[in-house]
Amino acid sequence: MLHILVYTKKNLNEKYIIEGRKQTVLHYACAKSSVELVELLVRNGCDVQAEDEDSCKPIERALLSNNVRRF
Repeated sequence: MLHILVYTKKNLNEKYIIEGRKQTVLHYACAKSSVELVELLVRNGCDVQAEDEDSCKPIERALLSNNVRRF
């Protein structure tokens, strides 16, 4: 699904409700430890400094999900 956003040129920095949380697709990818998807999103302009509804940045979401070692 997230690949579709990239290829349809949707605003990748828009906040969507994903799994009950208002966040960007980059936050979601970081939380799910999808390295390939994170790389794709960053290469296509995702804001790594964007904050989700809890004022967390994507890297903080990865930390909270215990996924930093994978990145």
